[in-house]
Amino acid sequence: MRKLLLFALLLFPAIFVCCQTEIDSLVKELNQHPQQDTVRYFLLKKISFQYSFTDPNKGVEAADAAIELAKRLNSNIKLAGGYANKATNFHKLGRDSEALALYTIAANLHLSEDYKKGAANAYFNMSYVYFDIGNYVMAINYELKSLDLYKELNLSADEADVYNNVANSYMRMDDYVSALKNFFRALDIYQQLDMQESKALVLSNIGMAYHELADSAKAYMYYQQALKIDEQNGNKKNLAHDYQHIGVLYDDAKKYSKALSYYQKALALNKDIKDDREIASNMVNMALTYNELKDFSSAYENINAALNIYKVFTDEYNTSALLNEKGKLFANCSLYFLNEEGISSHDRYS
Repeated sequence: MRKLLLFALLLFPAIFVCCQTEIDSLVKELNQHPQQDTVRYFLLKKISFQYSFTDPNKGVEAADAAIELAKRLNSNIKLAGGYANKATNFHKLGRDSEALALYTIAANLHLSEDYKKGAANAYFNMSYVYFDIGNYVMAINYELKSLDLYKELNLSADEADVYNNVANSYMRMDDYVSALKNFFRALDIYQQLDMQESKALVLSNIGMAYHELADSAKAYMYYQQALKIDEQNGNKKNLAHDYQHIGVLYDDAKKYSKALSYYQKALALNKDIKDDREIASNMVNMALTYNELKDFSSAYENINAALNIYKVFTDEYNTSALLNEKGKLFANCSLYFLNEEGISSHDRYS
């Protein structure tokens, strides 16, 4: 299994770290506003979105309340917003087919009201779900649907976000030339708009493309440019990406201790922001590196922890790949390790 590089996707709305105090404040405001009106609808919608980062089940509940209120208010646009928020929470719960169905409903409702930006946002988030489940052709399809609408509306920043995500889909398809073409389109727009955090994301992704093309010098250069911006901004999610990518470079150079130190930095940040998918990616890389160091116990621990996360998200691709790595570990490790872990010889070769 190859070391995992983390693609920096840009989501709509922009991801931010919410805190429980903000949710509590919104819930308090909601309780003080019993009127079944637009104000209450938007409070429910905000609560649903905030919960998508901390407790998606509660996010679904808030979205359902927003949907029911939108129906009472007889507003297709508000109804679409409620469905989109519910879809976002479903995706966080790994209920991706349901998320895609709801995003489709949201996009169609927006289009029925000629609200093109809402439809574009729904398509954009659909592409993210398809990317997450490994259907990159469909991801590009919906990325381009959103791009057409953003261009029509002259929304340059959103265009750049789409170019970045299109490039990431091409990366997963090993088409690095097409990926770089789209990354540099995104970078040009971000530079013109002076969007530093987004610029850092795409710089990191450009570094990743050069890494895959075995140009380690260029990869390191772009990673360092991204790291400098992210350190200045204190963006934990982006910093975790940077540390992971630099760790893989050291891993490839067989500087395993240095690689582990960067993976551990990335893992600590992802745990802090509760990003389970990327926590799993960090653990996979750590497991493979520990295996190189013949530290089978640490490798086994990280493989199992990552497997537990992938199973929750029904990520069959990574689950299968990790089970294969687990088999390799059993085949290569010492009999002492197997005995210590209580693994029978039958399990070792089954």
